[in-house]
Amino acid sequence: MLKKSNLINTENSANNKKFELREFNFTDSSKVFFFDVFFKLIISFFVLYFITELALSDGVSYLEYVQQRGWLGFLLTLLSPLFLCALFFIYSKSNRINYISELKPKTKLNPYVVLICFVVVAISLFMMSGVFNCFDYLFVSLGYKVSGEMVFEINSVHRLFLAIFSMAVMPAIFEELIYRGIVLKGLLQKFKPQVAILISTLLFTLMHGSLDQTLFQFFLGYLLGFVAYKTQNITYSIMIHFLNNLTVLLLTFFKTDIRSFIFFILHIII
Repeated sequence: MLKKSNLINTENSANNKKFELREFNFTDSSKVFFFDVFFKLIISFFVLYFITELALSDGVSYLEYVQQRGWLGFLLTLLSPLFLCALFFIYSKSNRINYISELKPKTKLNPYVVLICFVVVAISLFMMSGVFNCFDYLFVSLGYKVSGEMVFEINSVHRLFLAIFSMAVMPAIFEELIYRGIVLKGLLQKFKPQVAILISTLLFTLMHGSLDQTLFQFFLGYLLGFVAYKTQNITYSIMIHFLNNLTVLLLTFFKTDIRSFIFFILHIII
């Protein structure tokens, strides 16, 4: 009778372990990055091919075809963050990862740190804009064409709000959940913090696949990784990411440069 009871307890224990939620690990980091890049390439290829064929049948370029159909440009800007959203939840659920516990902030949101986030974004964009422009000029001089045109033109207020949702809110949340959530936390299980942040930054830069923005994406990625690790609160990196993207969209909408924009904001505040 005792043996039978022990056997039942052993089976129950094995079943509990089988359904036990786990933490992110190094394998998760590499798998998620691979899935992100691989499936995005496949999706992008088919979307690009299909739209290009439609554009050629209309006798226009890919960009012209998309810009003439505002709804299509908006959907294309949503494609990447929606994919990351699906990847995060499907991967976490299928691998029984306790993502709620893993990403739960270990520190409370501090209003002073929030203010610092605003300052960091402003200073970063203001101080580094010249360096980034020089980097762009270097690529242009080597024959690389830097395109400043967007698939979703921001030429009205309602389009600006749509762009903020698809290109600032959504990417800030889901790129951070993937790269400062799964990827960075998994790397921290295997490497020292400085190395883990650096590797996650490289992966974040590669994921964007924009040669002319390599320096900027690397700088931003390292800043986001450093903030997420030091504060132990991914909310801060989401906020910085959002503020950065929002600033770029506002600059595009108002057709101005970063220095003029910051001076304009300071003038209003003061």
